[in-house]
Amino acid sequence: MHSILLLHVIVTFLSLTSAITISNLRGKTWLPTTLQGVLIPKITGVVSVVDPRGRKGFWLTSLPGEPLASIYVDCSQCGDFNPIVDHEVILTGKMTVQYDTSSEKNEIGVVIIQASRDIRSSSPTGSPKRQPVRALNLDAQLSPPTECYTRLDRTECGILECDEGSKRISRAQEPFNTARDGLDFWRSKEGSLVKLVSPISTGVSRRDFWAYSTTWPVTGKNHRGGLSVNLDDDGFVDMNPEAISIGKPLDGTQLPGVAMGTQLSDITGVLTYQEGTFRILPLTAPSITAQPKFELISAKLDGAAYDEEVGCEWISFVSYNVKGINSNQPDAIAKLASQIKQQLHLPYVILLQEVKEIDPVEGIRKTMDLLIKAIGVDYDYATIGISDNERRNSLRNIILFRRSILELIDDRQDLAVPAADVVMDDGVPILNFNPGLIKPYDPSFVNTRRPLVALFRSIGSGRLFYVVNVHFVGKRSTNLHGDIRPPNDPQITKRRQQSKVTAILCTDVGQKEFVKKILDVDPNAMIIVGGDWNEYHLTESVFQPFKDIKMEQAASLVRLEDADRYTFVHQMNSQQLDHFLVSPAVAKSGIAFEFVHMNTWAESYSAALSDHDPIQMVVSTCNEEP
Repeated sequence: MHSILLLHVIVTFLSLTSAITISNLRGKTWLPTTLQGVLIPKITGVVSVVDPRGRKGFWLTSLPGEPLASIYVDCSQCGDFNPIVDHEVILTGKMTVQYDTSSEKNEIGVVIIQASRDIRSSSPTGSPKRQPVRALNLDAQLSPPTECYTRLDRTECGILECDEGSKRISRAQEPFNTARDGLDFWRSKEGSLVKLVSPISTGVSRRDFWAYSTTWPVTGKNHRGGLSVNLDDDGFVDMNPEAISIGKPLDGTQLPGVAMGTQLSDITGVLTYQEGTFRILPLTAPSITAQPKFELISAKLDGAAYDEEVGCEWISFVSYNVKGINSNQPDAIAKLASQIKQQLHLPYVILLQEVKEIDPVEGIRKTMDLLIKAIGVDYDYATIGISDNERRNSLRNIILFRRSILELIDDRQDLAVPAADVVMDDGVPILNFNPGLIKPYDPSFVNTRRPLVALFRSIGSGRLFYVVNVHFVGKRSTNLHGDIRPPNDPQITKRRQQSKVTAILCTDVGQKEFVKKILDVDPNAMIIVGGDWNEYHLTESVFQPFKDIKMEQAASLVRLEDADRYTFVHQMNSQQLDHFLVSPAVAKSGIAFEFVHMNTWAESYSAALSDHDPIQMVVSTCNEEP
């Protein structure tokens, strides 16, 4: 009560003595809650931009000589008042927070003034205009932090591994730390007319896009010009707070279509918060000044069949999420076939995710027959059918393999009991059903794709390969620019369990250790687990079950830098969601690994077959006897 009385005394005093500046209103914290809802007189500033979007409003910036600050003014109750750019305005209004939606659950919102009819221009008609409001240059002299969104993310589970968030940045009343915290930087500039100098885009645009200034320091920059998820110097995950979203231009012009690494002309616009992110609304659309080279991206690696002279072979594996491809998409099937032949060099094993079953009679057969015919070589495939009560999720995991190189050992299925188990056959561990599903009835796999496992024998060397194709449950992460901190993903709990359950097949039969059981018989067991994990390579808790059984990420074995590890782009971040993990014997025998950026480097979203890149690995058997 005392604080409220004191506030009214302060506001009354100011109304009798002097105008209230924009910087007084904005303060230096996230939400200056003590002023919300209070009718504040003599708010004074200069009109920087008039809102042309069919709303009655404008952006107001501080007077020359005052600390720089800006705010949006809702003028729907202003009567006949018409704001003029570069003119001073004095008004009475209430400060509030405006949200895009009726739900404020994770939105930070925009601080605005709801102006009353008590509003006038203090620049008389016909008087010389002041100097035009100059845009704030976002360049090397004024650049955002590059590693931390907010100190509230520095928790035990960090920015990647929380299944719930316990704090809200909107309630933080500590002063802004714009040198350390990215969200503090962007919030402190909200409402300002800014110029993004020499921007470059981080990925293909669908509607809007993300960019950063080439004059800024950045982290995680990859060779194409995108920003990849990486680790900062303190060992925390860095998800690139320096990037900013570019939204719909205020004048109605259309943003150009951009790709990863597209360079653009300077972007002048208003910095605001919209659709869950800070973004710049350009005054007019920028133009493209330079593009990366768009060319056919091909794998550098290739397999090689068994060579009797040297006594070994090089088995090529690919994992590829093909985004719901099905028999009703002949063009997509033809494109995938062409990619497999020309760009991936006919790999010996292909782990496909998201092949869609649309025909309850034909099942997946029609799609796969069309694909194999289009490829035109000796591929066959392994999968498990879907029962009627599973058709809510018709996306299937498939393992394509070259019949001239590999054979599916004792191909047998039982759709009534599809759970894979390990049995011994003359001292050799094999699968009871080949192919089979890993723990198909585990609760973590309800309404999601279950891991597919198959056992192959090399026709040349006789070497056995245990191959697992996974597609773990997708993300439902809160926004990196959201209110709830740290950002969280309730699905990560499922992915941890799915990973554990999948690793259990590699370690347990019932309660007995599975890998140990295999390795007791065959110390050189070759186990490959690949697919779309829907998880970053730095999310340790999801990969820990495999780490516990000495299986390693292939990209880590070949010591690729974090900036070069990506198969997918979301918002500002290039990220690796697709992985191969290999057993100790595979690691010992020698591997090569690469990312084939045929989709993340595409010229446009429509030019890409999928939103995932394929990954390719070649496994040598040269160091081991079959």
